[in-house]
Amino acid sequence: MKNTYPESGKGYAVALMTKAGNIYTGVSYLSDTETLTMHSEATALAHATIHGEKDIVAITGPNCHICK
Repeated sequence: MKNTYPESGKGYAVALMTKAGNIYTGVSYLSDTETLTMHSEATALAHATIHGEKDIVAITGPNCHICK
């Protein structure tokens, strides 16, 4: 939660676990125009993918209806 944008502690944070047992986190990134807004689930998935992990076995909430 300390890394949420634009205000620390205001937004959402999630963690996901891969098949290899690694944990990756993600935080929400909210833009004023909403065109660059990123959900915490999307940033966690990107975080895992950047590290070559694509086999996701679990992800924490809160999940919005788009991310579910």
